[in-house]
Amino acid sequence: MEKGISIKVLYYAEQTGINQLHDLDGIDEFRKELSEEYVSVVQGKPGDLGGLEKFIIDLIASVSLESFVKFILGGIAFDLIKSGTKSLVFRPFINAYKRLKSKNEKRLDIEKFSIIFEDTTIHIYQIYDNSVIDQLESIVNNLALHYSSLITSEGERPSEIHIPVFHDESNDRLSPFRVKLDVDETITDFSDKDYSAYWGIFYEYSRQWIVYDLSARRLLNKNFLTLEWYWQEWESKRR
Repeated sequence: MEKGISIKVLYYAEQTGINQLHDLDGIDEFRKELSEEYVSVVQGKPGDLGGLEKFIIDLIASVSLESFVKFILGGIAFDLIKSGTKSLVFRPFINAYKRLKSKNEKRLDIEKFSIIFEDTTIHIYQIYDNSVIDQLESIVNNLALHYSSLITSEGERPSEIHIPVFHDESNDRLSPFRVKLDVDETITDFSDKDYSAYWGIFYEYSRQWIVYDLSARRLLNKNFLTLEWYWQEWESKRR
């Protein structure tokens, strides 16, 4: 069959010997399922602290975000989009992931899910257990509903969208907005509503990192920090 999507799944697991991991139950079946539907790589690496079985996923789609939005607004289901030579089919991955998850309930989750369109990259971050897979459909529908509001008055479209970002109210904050931290997080209450509150938008041509307020449907005059950028700023401040 024609494969219109490439997918890479990276995860870290406990090392048990040279070139050996305490691997996920059913991981070989998962690899096989993905290979039948996508150009796919499932890569396990040795992790620290006994292993961290969290997936980091890059999905490359042969379609623009603008076209994808038109499909969604036209009533096509988010997980099974096909139009001529263009396709973005989530369903086989979602089904394979859920089967793997059922065999590794307490060990497995998705830490970051990136969808690389022809014109825009979407980064979706885990904020509580199973949040990415549970909220994926809602996030995709919101992308369709809000896409036109993400185009600047000058006509520039987003190069990256980071979902979600948070308003940091701590006294020693490095920026008013940022993504969820991987350690030393000061925000304690996360919910599904966070995915539809604030997003971080990067405009490559104008070199702007701007927060988008979904409830107000407008871009704010506020910067945000990605995780890498946050720790660079933190290290600089510490010095």
